[in-house]
Amino acid sequence: VRRTRVYVRDTSVISPYALLLFGGAIDVQHTQKLISLDSWIRFRAVARTGVIFKELRTLLDGVLSSQVITLLRELIQAETAR
Repeated sequence: VRRTRVYVRDTSVISPYALLLFGGAIDVQHTQKLISLDSWIRFRAVARTGVIFKELRTLLDGVLSSQVITLLRELIQAETAR
């Protein structure tokens, strides 16, 4: 829960890679060797790592929004509607 402070109610172990691929907006701070998600989750890493994840996200978004994924979603929905 994020309000004026961050509170953790339930927790799970999540890979930093999963957060970087599917989390909030990535901000790469080159000189500080820092990557942040939504300006509050921070990772120490070289700038190249942040840039790679930003590019991977762009490619992943393209795949997930492709017509193939749309057709698969429609197929699954039709199957569950039976």
